Amino acid sequence: MSTSGTEKGSIHFQSRGSVSADRLSRARRKDLNGGSYKHPPGSRKVSSAQHIKTRSSNERKVEQADKTDSENWKVSYKEEKTSKVYSLDLHGKKLNEIAGLTKFSSCKSVDLSCNQIKRIANLDENTEICELKLYSNEIKVIEGLGRLKKLQNLQLQHNQIICIGDGLKELKLLKILNLASNRICDVKALELKTCTNLVFLDLSNNNLKTLKCLNAIPYLEELYLAENSLEECPDASCCKKLQEIDLASNRLSDLHGIKNLPNLTTLDVSANSLETLESLGSSKTIQRLTLSRNKISSLGYIVTSFPNLEVLSVVDNELDSLDELLTLKLLKDLKELYLDGNPVKVGAETDSDAVWTGKVGEILPQLEILDGYQIGNSLTKAENRQLTRPITPSQGLSTKTVKDQINIMSHELSMHENIILSRFESVRSLLQSLPAKPNPIAKKKSEGRGEDSFSEDDSTYKRTLSSPQEVERPSSRCGSRARIREALEFASQNF
Repeated sequence: MSTSGTEKGSIHFQSRGSVSADRLSRARRKDLNGGSYKHPPGSRKVSSAQHIKTRSSNERKVEQADKTDSENWKVSYKEEKTSKVYSLDLHGKKLNEIAGLTKFSSCKSVDLSCNQIKRIANLDENTEICELKLYSNEIKVIEGLGRLKKLQNLQLQHNQIICIGDGLKELKLLKILNLASNRICDVKALELKTCTNLVFLDLSNNNLKTLKCLNAIPYLEELYLAENSLEECPDASCCKKLQEIDLASNRLSDLHGIKNLPNLTTLDVSANSLETLESLGSSKTIQRLTLSRNKISSLGYIVTSFPNLEVLSVVDNELDSLDELLTLKLLKDLKELYLDGNPVKVGAETDSDAVWTGKVGEILPQLEILDGYQIGNSLTKAENRQLTRPITPSQGLSTKTVKDQINIMSHELSMHENIILSRFESVRSLLQSLPAKPNPIAKKKSEGRGEDSFSEDDSTYKRTLSSPQEVERPSSRCGSRARIREALEFASQNF
């Protein structure tokens, strides 16, 4: 953790391990103002784990006490203008409740993620909050948000929430809602009726069997429902602005609920029970289509219905003939194709990668990437190299979660390292405070008894024996019994 930039004015608390958990597309992140806020020029970023003292004309002091045990977190804040604090980052601080934030009444972004918080409370005075991160906690009920009228970005993924209830009824400006990886069984339209400005909704990895609330949020642009138990495709006919939908890992056999959406560009329906896409209708806007792990045996309908496809994945389906690939020749914009796990690919296992790539390259000359490898007439097997593709939203979430945990562990290791170093320094100062020479009286007594003694010339410790032979021992400052007794007395007096 570090402190950067100094100027009279604003304070911005920020942790080194802070990682945004938004799963928005790159284009949308620039428009929604969900993850970033502009601060006045000269604003200073300060780590929440450090005690910082800044000296200006009036000697302002800011102190942030960070407790990493299970005790409650408290803020000791002394500054004339608390309105200059716009962002608080308390990510991974092992907090078990929200407390001490009332003085930050002008704060717009609060990160309380990766803690042990069980209830959303004590935020009534923080009415300026636009972004609130509470993911990876132990929250069971959405509550305590009634006075956050300006809230636009709410992240509650990886908690223990069972239902939404009335927790969002006052959030009329909410644009981003992330409730992935909870225990939600159903979402009613009444629970989202006031969130008409919602453009991003993530309910992935819950226990949803049906979803009938989408018509209450007509301006939705991104919808993530992967890893649920949906048996019926949700009706999104009123969501004409939808651009990206993820329905992977459900139990869908048809897609009539998302038929003919005019702005849909990305659709992921992998790991379902689809045999055909006829229920989806036709779309000239879809550019990326993921159909992996279904029961698709023909590609003819895809060619006629989605003429502007650029990326198509049909991994682990039932395509068994190269003739199916011939139909894809009509897709002039098709640049990426994924065929692994189909009978047509399994039947060609005797061919080398170069031969298989050559066959598909001849059939589909417009292709640039096949099964993750770059292809071309001039490439040989040795020249094929796997490309780095943009990660999917579900992969992005898991990657960010892991990165958050790594940052937390790194912070804890650094903290333990500092503790060990401080203890070594205390031991060093203790040793330096011990007498450099033994007590002369104790030395004469020990010499009179023929006990251990020191040679002051070379500081080499020697033991006097009854035999004429002398045995040299390693140098030591505490070899004398009298000196040891002095050290024990010193320790008893000072520790």
